[in-house]
Amino acid sequence: MAQNGVIKGRVLDENGEPLPGAGVYVEYGGNKIGTTTDVNGNYTIKPLNSSSYTVKISFLGYNDVELPGIHVSADKIAFVSDMKMSTDAKVIGTVVVPGHRNLIDPEDPSKITMLPAAIESLPDNRNVTSILRTDPNIQVPENSTQPIIRGSRQGESTCIVDGVKQRDFANVLPGNSIGQMTIYTGGIPAKYGDVTGGVVIIESKGYFDVLNYYLSTQ
Repeated sequence: MAQNGVIKGRVLDENGEPLPGAGVYVEYGGNKIGTTTDVNGNYTIKPLNSSSYTVKISFLGYNDVELPGIHVSADKIAFVSDMKMSTDAKVIGTVVVPGHRNLIDPEDPSKITMLPAAIESLPDNRNVTSILRTDPNIQVPENSTQPIIRGSRQGESTCIVDGVKQRDFANVLPGNSIGQMTIYTGGIPAKYGDVTGGVVIIESKGYFDVLNYYLSTQ
């Protein structure tokens, strides 16, 4: 049986108020899968196969918006940052928003998911430790690669890459090879119960994702 994922988010007007009735959709295999925002501006797009999507938003009188790089995994919800629409008459065509802030699961604020678009927008995304330094709940001393998550001691946090536990955070993966990074600063899942600090779970990009990234920078 196919395992499907979900995209959830919220659309706001230019004043930051919920925008009901906005059209939101993604394209997959030549088909559009979409919905409209509810009275609170919320939307849910499902069912979606595991893949990377561009969320497209439109509403009469506002500039169309595209949010690329939204990664969906099987049986998981991808929470997209709130999108504030614009009526800027100087803008012609579609507004593309390439970077998104860390995606925080509202049902578990201690869990943060970073997708490629968010990672690529960071001022320093060379490696895992430089990315972790951007989170206010995490400290990585200058001469160390061991993060201190929410006051834990060095060495108490764990990094797991593609299901394999790593002893050291140093040079685990370059930033442009990360497909998704999930950080647990608290509320650690039971299967990581032996961890006393935080957990950083990394899913690497596939070969063709890395190749496409390399070609796009040439």
